[in-house]
Amino acid sequence: MATLLERRRILARQLDRPPIIDAMLAHAVGTALAEFELLNGSFDDDALAVRVWPDRNIAVAADTEHGLTAVVLRAADRRDEIDLSDALVELVERARARRSRPDDLTGATFTITNLGSLGVDSFTPIVTPPQAGVLGVGRIRLSDVGSPATLSLTFDHRVVDGAYGARFLGRLEELLTANSAPD
Repeated sequence: MATLLERRRILARQLDRPPIIDAMLAHAVGTALAEFELLNGSFDDDALAVRVWPDRNIAVAADTEHGLTAVVLRAADRRDEIDLSDALVELVERARARRSRPDDLTGATFTITNLGSLGVDSFTPIVTPPQAGVLGVGRIRLSDVGSPATLSLTFDHRVVDGAYGARFLGRLEELLTANSAPD
């Protein structure tokens, strides 16, 4: 996560505010899902087939006083990290005020849940049907040798197998550690 945190510091200096880490993760996940589209699908019980969704709409679990609420960042692969961050702030504010709109909470094709801010290093997230996958993000550990965090992928085995899931995580790691200039 060291590269992601450095990118966040650079963007914060340019914008006078840091982008939200979960929005940055959503962008990377959306990009990876464009390549690993089965994880952006769901199992159709009636047809006994996998349906792949055309958009990468990422639900992000938000901690509210009413419990976790999954707000949806639409087209996460086609929007930049700043736009996603601004949208996430607005979605979470509405969720905390209990003023979410139906579109704020529906249509997710994949979920990210980040318990790192609560001091959790790793956990096993649970897939929200009909989604095929969920990414659990643990605490980012700052050290002299980097900033590792545990990413846990849970997925529907009717849609993908472990090797496919592992390749998705590998691609996600590449995207998170890419040393690219900010958008």
